[in-house]
Amino acid sequence: MTPTEKDKKDKLAAAVYLVTDFLSDREPIKWKMRKLAISEAYAAETVNQLLSLIEIILMSRQGSVMNFSLLRDGYLSLRNSLAEKQEIKTLVDSLPDGRLMTSPAGGAARISPAASVRRDEPRRPSPQNNGQNERQNQILRFLKLNNGASIKEISQAVPNFSGKTVQRELAALIKNGLLRRDGDRRWSRYRI
Repeated sequence: MTPTEKDKKDKLAAAVYLVTDFLSDREPIKWKMRKLAISEAYAAETVNQLLSLIEIILMSRQGSVMNFSLLRDGYLSLRNSLAEKQEIKTLVDSLPDGRLMTSPAGGAARISPAASVRRDEPRRPSPQNNGQNERQNQILRFLKLNNGASIKEISQAVPNFSGKTVQRELAALIKNGLLRRDGDRRWSRYRI
């Protein structure tokens, strides 16, 4: 679980305790939700169980609709985050030759130098990737793993290409609708 997901989980657990405080102590859902919210084995199944219990409370009108709706939204967001993380893990596991690696600190992913395209190789789009070249694929993989980045961060992740080349590839990806840019000039962040 990433630090962001852990923070979200901890905040949601605190919220569960706050909103279930208004439920009767004789209500088993109260204790089940609290137990699940602080569970160490935290996965998509745990989140789904919590969402089911929240729906039961909302349908039976045992708690504040506003509070439990906010709690439900938080858990839906966490579930989406966990699902996205699993999709990325599946993608990384399916790549040949270990082309994607995470940094030793467990943070930003970097493309290994062995996976980079040499500058003297011609730009050839491959048929299975909708006309994207290897540089664009490297940029897309990096952005999927990092949920957005600046040009500087992307340039560091694909070190065999100049900053201008990275900018051109980003512009092409935006034009093709594969990326979006938030912000202007040096504050720009690129996201999938």
